[in-house]
Amino acid sequence: MQAEQPSVSYNTTRFRHAGGPQTGALKKPLLSALIGAGLLVGLFATIPHWPRWIAQADEKFIAVSAQNGYIVNNVQVIGRDRVPAADLLTALHIQRGMPLFAYHPQNAQDAVRQLTGVKSVFIERRWPDTVFIRLQERLPAARWQKHEQVRVVDTEGKIVAVKPNEDVTRYPIIIGQGATKQIVPLFQLLQPQPELLAQVKAATWIGKRRWDLTLKNGMVIKLPAKDTDLALSKLMRLAKKESLLERDLAVIDIRLPRQAVLRPTKRADLMIERPDFSDPGKPGKKNI
Repeated sequence: MQAEQPSVSYNTTRFRHAGGPQTGALKKPLLSALIGAGLLVGLFATIPHWPRWIAQADEKFIAVSAQNGYIVNNVQVIGRDRVPAADLLTALHIQRGMPLFAYHPQNAQDAVRQLTGVKSVFIERRWPDTVFIRLQERLPAARWQKHEQVRVVDTEGKIVAVKPNEDVTRYPIIIGQGATKQIVPLFQLLQPQPELLAQVKAATWIGKRRWDLTLKNGMVIKLPAKDTDLALSKLMRLAKKESLLERDLAVIDIRLPRQAVLRPTKRADLMIERPDFSDPGKPGKKNI
């Protein structure tokens, strides 16, 4: 018969850790068992078969603790939002009713850390019957495309767990050979420019040396290979002053130092060619 899974409670509120790695008050019978185990270890450490005696003392302690109510009844999790609960329970390898002191938090941490989307994990035994888990999950920042396969990654380029039915198209897509190794520098470049970052629809790594940014309005910003942060800062100052990102432009090219080349859209070109500056897409409407 399959062992019963422990109850799991989830809480996404912030956890402030105030205790040690194992918390709670020990009952007197358990203290006696603990002292007895310590005496056994001290006694048999001096004889050739001491490893076997230590293992037996440990087993005795675990058995006595379980008889005194130190068994797993609850699993408390803080910080889980994206990692599937079933995957987490499988990695924890925990069962209701198992002796609490037979459960090894360090082994469980190593297993949970391997789950997709887990950035860090802390696990402790909380006396008398609880295993506590605090997760830090990786948060989605972009989509990474390689060989027609798209994965959601964080700002460090690590894969993020995706929620069922989540619309991932709202995250910018990153394209280009070797682009994954450049994700960290890309976000370091864009995060100081939140207004621009919010408008980026795609980032294409060009020639293994520089980025093209495609905005949600279709505009392409061509970034230089060197001094990229300085060039982008200058562009954003100019963009705020001249409202460049709201203009009818197809390309803003800042690859050359000390200048920006602006290329209007075809629609803007047609408007310029008309003597009355009428909008070719909206007959009767004039733009001056």
